[in-house]
Amino acid sequence: MRSTPEDAVMAAQLHDYIAMLPPLRREVIGIVFGEDESLQAAANRFGISRERARQIMEDGLEMLRARYADRDVEYDPRAA
Repeated sequence: MRSTPEDAVMAAQLHDYIAMLPPLRREVIGIVFGEDESLQAAANRFGISRERARQIMEDGLEMLRARYADRDVEYDPRAA
């Protein structure tokens, strides 16, 4: 799949939005999605339960969704 200019803009926005997240949320999301590790691996790094890591990740993802919604950016899960 080829990257488009719109993809580059969305990637830059996502990077900026992730940078605005509270540190723990940003780090858990980075471990799970950026490093392709499990929630358990993220939990182990921070000395928290897997369930707590999941809650932190979900809170961060919800913050990202809200930022995208505020910017009127459409998300098509079929395109992911």
